[in-house]
Amino acid sequence: MEACIFSAPNFAELLNSVRIQSWIPPLLPGAPLGTPYSSAPTVQPNPAPALAPVTAPAPAAPPSRTSIVNPTLIPEIQAAMAGQNFQLRVLLRNGVRAPTANNGDDICMSFHSMNHCFSDCHRRSTNCPLVGGERTNLCSFIQEHVMTLDLGRS
Repeated sequence: MEACIFSAPNFAELLNSVRIQSWIPPLLPGAPLGTPYSSAPTVQPNPAPALAPVTAPAPAAPPSRTSIVNPTLIPEIQAAMAGQNFQLRVLLRNGVRAPTANNGDDICMSFHSMNHCFSDCHRRSTNCPLVGGERTNLCSFIQEHVMTLDLGRS
């Protein structure tokens, strides 16, 4: 491909022609040699007629989510959880199974360790005061997975 060198314009002449409004734009050089050039304009087919926009149905309102506070605190759990800087959900995500209630459901760790949960919790069947064996199961879980692991951190 050959390089084309054009001379620099005479700016004084250009400014004068702009000032007296006699400036005519110069002809631009054609396409470089060897590139395909078609002088006939390309014709685009007419697009399909615009259809009426389809409106999606309004999304369903999300279920109301309210906070539930645990009115019956378990002192042993409160003492064990005081000052902890990790979340029990980390244990549960890493394969530790939550203790179970008498009905076989997993105990809601948030409700019983942090003293609050939400109405849409999937363990909401245990968001109530624990009785006998359920309370013992939860206390032994906290003793085994929280207090025992925390002995070497002091």
